[in-house]
Amino acid sequence: MKVLCIVQARMGSERLPKKVIKPILNQPMIIYTLNRLKKSKYIDEIVLATSQENKEEQLVDIVSKNGYKVFRGDENNVLKRFVDTYKKYGGDIIIRVTGDCPLIDPFIVDNVITYFMANNYDYVRLDVPETFIRGFDVEV
Repeated sequence: MKVLCIVQARMGSERLPKKVIKPILNQPMIIYTLNRLKKSKYIDEIVLATSQENKEEQLVDIVSKNGYKVFRGDENNVLKRFVDTYKKYGGDIIIRVTGDCPLIDPFIVDNVITYFMANNYDYVRLDVPETFIRGFDVEV
């Protein structure tokens, strides 16, 4: 059973442009997110899903140079980009995380995955408003 984690990120944040590559202790934020997800015991493959726009080149370069896969898709249709990433990489269980979560906890991610598998659900998400602060969001 393959577990695919799709991390959605773009450079076009309106409130803080290029947010996902802003340095935290000299390392781009997106790399913290990806490296923490890599510590999951259940995730088999991690792919960054971003747009095809030229403004994403710096993000794509950073992520690729750090050994992660990138899928580039439709700028305006986030769902299509997500589905197209899944179609290219496949998976029996699909995890969704946003790229601006540098403190995402792989232990929490694994707990959500195992909860999903143990209960035979179609969809599970970490109920952030009721249980955790923002930044630990994960959907299965």
